[in-house]
Amino acid sequence: MTHLRLLLLALLAVIAGCTRQSPTLSQVPAADQALALYYVDQLRARKFDDIDRATLPSVRGPKLYDALLKMAETMPEKDAPTSRKLVGAQLGKNDEGTTTNLVFEYEFSGKWLLANVALLRKTDAVLLTALSVRAIPQSIEDLHRFRLTGKSATHYAVLALAILFPLLTLYALVAWVRTRMSWTKWPWLLFILFSIGAFSINWTTGQTQFSPYTIRLFGASVASILYGPWFLSVSFPLGAIAFLVRRKMLPPTAPKT
Repeated sequence: MTHLRLLLLALLAVIAGCTRQSPTLSQVPAADQALALYYVDQLRARKFDDIDRATLPSVRGPKLYDALLKMAETMPEKDAPTSRKLVGAQLGKNDEGTTTNLVFEYEFSGKWLLANVALLRKTDAVLLTALSVRAIPQSIEDLHRFRLTGKSATHYAVLALAILFPLLTLYALVAWVRTRMSWTKWPWLLFILFSIGAFSINWTTGQTQFSPYTIRLFGASVASILYGPWFLSVSFPLGAIAFLVRRKMLPPTAPKT
């Protein structure tokens, strides 16, 4: 019964390895979000006075107006957005005050835009430190959707290993439960459960990264921040392979349950 519970916990850990998180969107102050949306609306309406007054003094003036006008030209002036949502946020603090960096996605009749607004909140004022708008070919959610078509050989190889390595680890765990050994059996459990190294791929861009010093449970993980790309990562199940090799070297008469 104890062994079965351990296997159940291991399977739950595999399920928990597939996550999509939104750690900061819910923490954005409502006042900052409302102020950021106000500045984007002012930009879309070609009303730049409030934006100019809120901007850092070092960037105010005619050049700012020219830059705002160019950005405003990417946004329909009269058509209201058919959808608008917060898709990214970064919160922080520095010596000057608290910072809020927000990214909104706008849809205008099938045309998609990303608006980035950065605010610096001081004790006596709120300054606009960044404002930008750019067109994107599709919604962020569609852009980062987990698709199998149109991917590279590296994508498919990592995906295959992300399936194979947990199955190999699970097979080694079942073999561990069914094998009778001396007191050295229990240290093998941790060795089987954890894999070493990490090869990760950004499923949207195909960018890869290798970290040799990572230790991961069950040899694979899938994770994403809300509206962001999926990251698929695999680790080499050295312990599982070593145990299966060691098990074959046991005497044939070794009793098994």
